[in-house]
Amino acid sequence: MYAATHHKQGPRKRALRHFWSAYEVSSSPRLVRPQACYAVLMRKIAVFLGVSIAWVPAAAFAANPLYDVNPNAAFSSKEVLVPDGITYTDTVPDTLDLAERANLFITGATRSIMPTMYNAPAGVLLSTQLPKYFIDMFGAYCTTATPCFSVKSGQPNWGNVMLALSEAREMAGGTPADWTVTNQYAMAKNMLDYEKQQDLRVLFNLPNIVAPTAATNPSMEAMQALMQEWEHRPTSALKSTIDEFVQMQQDHMKTVVDPGGKSFVATWDEPTPLNNGDTGYFSTNFDRVYLAADALYAMAKWYRLSGNMQSLTIANQLGEYIRNYNNSEFWRTPDQSMYPQESGQFVGHTHSWLLATLGIVEHALAVEKFNPALSRDELNFADSVYNFMKRRFNVGAIGNFGETGAVGDQIRLGLRLAEAGKGNYYEEIEAWTRNQVAESQIDGAIRPYVENNVNSVYELNAIADKVQGLFFSDAAHILAVPFPNTYSSTLNIDGAANIFHGLYNVWLHTVDINGTTAQVNFLLNKAGKYLDVKSDLPYRGRVAVYTKQHIGTLNVLLVRIPSWTDKSQVTVAVNGAILAAGAWSWGGPYGAYVHISNVNANTVYEIQFPVPVYQTTITQLRDQNQWWIEGSYSDPAYEHIVRLNGTFRGDTLVDASPRPSTGIPRYQRQALAALPAGPVAPPTTQVERFVMDGTASDVLGPSITASPTSVSSGGRALVSWNSPTGSACVYASPTNSPSDLAYGTVGTAGGTAVGPLTQNATFTITCAGHTRTVTISVRTESPVISSITPSLAAPGASVIISGSNFTPTGNQIWCMSGCTYSPDVIPNATNLPSSGSTIVYRVPVVGATPGLYAVAIKNTRGTSNTATFTVTPTSTGQLTIAVSPAQVSLGGRATVSWNAPGAFACVYSSPANAPSDLPYGPVGNTGATGVGPLIESATYTITCNGQSSSATVKVSGASSSAPSHAAVALSSIASQVASALSGFVSFFIGR
Repeated sequence: MYAATHHKQGPRKRALRHFWSAYEVSSSPRLVRPQACYAVLMRKIAVFLGVSIAWVPAAAFAANPLYDVNPNAAFSSKEVLVPDGITYTDTVPDTLDLAERANLFITGATRSIMPTMYNAPAGVLLSTQLPKYFIDMFGAYCTTATPCFSVKSGQPNWGNVMLALSEAREMAGGTPADWTVTNQYAMAKNMLDYEKQQDLRVLFNLPNIVAPTAATNPSMEAMQALMQEWEHRPTSALKSTIDEFVQMQQDHMKTVVDPGGKSFVATWDEPTPLNNGDTGYFSTNFDRVYLAADALYAMAKWYRLSGNMQSLTIANQLGEYIRNYNNSEFWRTPDQSMYPQESGQFVGHTHSWLLATLGIVEHALAVEKFNPALSRDELNFADSVYNFMKRRFNVGAIGNFGETGAVGDQIRLGLRLAEAGKGNYYEEIEAWTRNQVAESQIDGAIRPYVENNVNSVYELNAIADKVQGLFFSDAAHILAVPFPNTYSSTLNIDGAANIFHGLYNVWLHTVDINGTTAQVNFLLNKAGKYLDVKSDLPYRGRVAVYTKQHIGTLNVLLVRIPSWTDKSQVTVAVNGAILAAGAWSWGGPYGAYVHISNVNANTVYEIQFPVPVYQTTITQLRDQNQWWIEGSYSDPAYEHIVRLNGTFRGDTLVDASPRPSTGIPRYQRQALAALPAGPVAPPTTQVERFVMDGTASDVLGPSITASPTSVSSGGRALVSWNSPTGSACVYASPTNSPSDLAYGTVGTAGGTAVGPLTQNATFTITCAGHTRTVTISVRTESPVISSITPSLAAPGASVIISGSNFTPTGNQIWCMSGCTYSPDVIPNATNLPSSGSTIVYRVPVVGATPGLYAVAIKNTRGTSNTATFTVTPTSTGQLTIAVSPAQVSLGGRATVSWNAPGAFACVYSSPANAPSDLPYGPVGNTGATGVGPLIESATYTITCNGQSSSATVKVSGASSSAPSHAAVALSSIASQVASALSGFVSFFIGR
């Protein structure tokens, strides 16, 4: 937002005053041109009379007498505004798509212009009453009717809008024949036309973009727009033009002295900056910070792009000024009681201070190599500003930072800091994008709430149509923009451009290509040169990455997984086949990314995870009767905190309550709120995809899917395909698997049933030279043994084998190991029947050699896992167990002994778990052990070869009041401790 100078004169008095200054266009004698002065004079008369001035002939283009800024050289034709690339049609999930939002913005930004101001951007006012800070510099229109256009934003923010349009073209493309390109071309050339800028300076008392004035922001924002264009097409003419803007800034630099007597070089030489009295919004330092911020950012970035040392020198001076002026006066705590003093705090218009912070980050990156200490300090400082903003506004997942321009700034700042390793800010930035950014744009659902009056005056006509695609400036109120009320609901084009810068940067960094690695930071739809991302969020946790025919050097794919999901439930599939856990890993920045190696072309990588549905409290700091500006922190009327109950799917707000009864409603997401808690397939839509610098090989190939991707032997499935390009495709199968549809030429979209399948089957679709494949796996469903009961038995005994996938007949018990006994192995029983989950097996009387065997079940479905089974010898004598004595006193002991002639293995146990010196469990076929102390009768058992025998020791004097085992044990321990202490004392007495 540009801080306009206040004038007490009315618009007509202003115009009359300008009549007499027609020849005072510039102090340079070269600027006195009769034709130009006549045109200016005619336009002034038109303004005075209140009639349209579109018919007034503009002065012919004249060379800039001060700098080599030539609009014809910078913008030689409409074609240069449309970046090279390729466009194709694709079917995508109907979820958040930032490229589509860019298309919408282009329409709004090129339709919302002021033809009477040489196609300068317009300010838009929707309120029925003017706020106290608003100065209407155009005329009487915005004081008599709303909604309306004004010049409030206009020329000072021209370059900011041009920068956003250049960003949007990178996302959405366009054609020179498009009327939006025609409008954008007129805006671009007029922005650099010295003569027209002088007209505007006289007509509306505005700064000149291409000549030095006290307000340098218009020229610095124009410079940033040119830099964005230069990144698309680095011509020598553009570079020369940008270098002239650097010189322009250098010519305007002044030395200022702070209250402490320290000298700084800055862009503003007013010792007392302007202050309109609204202390929280502008604050006493608003102009100082704001005017230096854009220049610092532009100069630091241009040095990084071009190596221009003059721009680095200016950036060094401005960085020193912004950081250290008057002992860091710009960054002091807003309220010591609320915020203890720490780095990075401020009072005032958040957009201004965040712009300055963005400039500090750019400077940190510019000096990183030759002054790493300063670079590190500046990044740490910027990080503190970023986190102070989050605390100050308590934004959570919503991103309600007051003004939408500040939301865009905060997103840009967070992305820079995340790249620098300051924190995993990608997660919260995606949440703010899904919520605040998406809900601030005026789309088809919001447009009906804006009046669309028919009026012969352009500034009052069809405003709703013109602003569709722009963004509300209010980002303080969550569920409704306060309109109409006593405060303004503005669609400031500058604010719309600023939030769009944030949107563009999220789109730009949705996928980062770094050498051999593609890093997916945001789970949003995006088309790219090497891969496309398609996201089902928030309907379900499914993100598909489609690699293209040519992927360059890419070999690794990283996909960020949000922390709000259950990471143990994450699955990764390649062309529909789920990978085993060891085939991928966790890695990437902050360990938050699925890491997939050996990435291939023409492949679909699909990541799935659960999306929680939950409720939580969300907070806004302003009520519905307050505007979004930042007021004084000490004013108790400033914050009227409103708390809402929000319902989320993942990080997407789908509903909240209570809803205000007035205002333009937001978050009308009833369809999302009505979804069940589980995963739901999203609707799909067809879109035009643009890939900058893309070629035919960068078009996304066809997609082919199977449902299901795994079947039982003999099962069937459905194969479907769709292609965004071509008129015909070829359907085939390398495995020549059964298919209802004959292989060969088919349409670009279709499907067929396949099967019955008895082995893994692969199907392919080839369209316009791109081939995609899908594989259907056939489950073998091998038998599984879960238990054998008993696990040991003598010949002739029956055992039950439990498990799954047994066939009704034809099951075999098969010896897998331990089969070395003589005269033979355990016989493999054939054709065993089953109930599906159990098999009854009788250990053969003949040929079953005693020993331990590893056995499995085999049938037509395969071979099961192994389980151990022991064949025990047949008993040759009587199993006996005895106790001596058979009766003991309370606390007494006895001996238990056993004998099992011919037994292979025995188990010693006690149903009462009575005290025993020998641990219970496997024992030899003969043995003995002491038992006790006993406080109640105890039974002991020996089991050998399936036979059991028990013996009981009786305790005389035992009763229900007898102490427990634990009590007897504690008594014993106490006796031992007393004995030990007695010895300890005797030892020291003896000493």
